[in-house]
Amino acid sequence: MVTTRFTSKKLLSVNKQLNSPNQQFIKWEKVLYKHQPFPDNYTDDALFLDQLRTNVNVVKYSIVESIRGGAIVMSQVDLFCGSKTILLINLIICLILLSLITFYRCFYINLKNHWQTLFTIFTFGYAFTPVIRTLTTTISTDTIWASAIILFFVSLLVHDYGMDFAPMRVFLIKEFKKSLQCFNCFVC
Repeated sequence: MVTTRFTSKKLLSVNKQLNSPNQQFIKWEKVLYKHQPFPDNYTDDALFLDQLRTNVNVVKYSIVESIRGGAIVMSQVDLFCGSKTILLINLIICLILLSLITFYRCFYINLKNHWQTLFTIFTFGYAFTPVIRTLTTTISTDTIWASAIILFFVSLLVHDYGMDFAPMRVFLIKEFKKSLQCFNCFVC
């Protein structure tokens, strides 16, 4: 019979079985080298958590000591790394910044269009949130399938099929198509 803890009645019954009338009760000791008639995971109720000590070695540091210690560690790291590693890190950071500036300069027009598209998506998503909530509160797959199919056919009708010039009408159609695609994504 292996249990995590003995009750006092079970302990007395074990002692009665193991000891003759002339011997004393067997008391559990917290040692590993001695054979005892108790299971391995047994702990006495009187000794349980008796020797537990919490937060014995806690040291409280102030902010000044923390900053001073961090500065000492950083000076040691700088000495160990050497100037070649630091120079390489500075070169990599400069190259990353230069490439970001170049990318921004070359693709500024595309970034403007991307920001407009993102604004359109979030605007229509925010505007159609009540409709989407009412469609999705009751799980009706028929409604979702029907709205997805209708929006798919509307986006097929509005799609730009290879016009090279961009009159105002085509621009409005493109924006309408983007909003339809966004709504279709939110529905599905």
